[in-house]
Amino acid sequence: MGRVIEPAMAFLEQLTWLIEENRRGGGVRIGGMTAMLKVVSTRCLEFCVREAQQVMGGVGYSRGGRGGRVEAISRDVRVMAVGGGSEEIMDQLAIREETKDLKKYNAARSKL
Repeated sequence: MGRVIEPAMAFLEQLTWLIEENRRGGGVRIGGMTAMLKVVSTRCLEFCVREAQQVMGGVGYSRGGRGGRVEAISRDVRVMAVGGGSEEIMDQLAIREETKDLKKYNAARSKL
């Protein structure tokens, strides 16, 4: 699970840093990166809850007791993934935003 949690956390920290830089006047557009972070983090949560249920066995599917939290997360994870836009929509948004930024970058670079 660590191999999917650590990259998601690093992505979150990078985006947080960019947001702070924007507050200081950085001017970096973060819409595409935010959309990609949503996709990465929901895939991470889906993977982790599936693995937790695998490790816990039948207890991971029971509503009460030790597996209650895992079961609740497994129930809610799809709502989190779809709420605010499905993965496909978020992927398209990220590509569209990054393409806009790349065109602006190339236009500014060609003027040099």
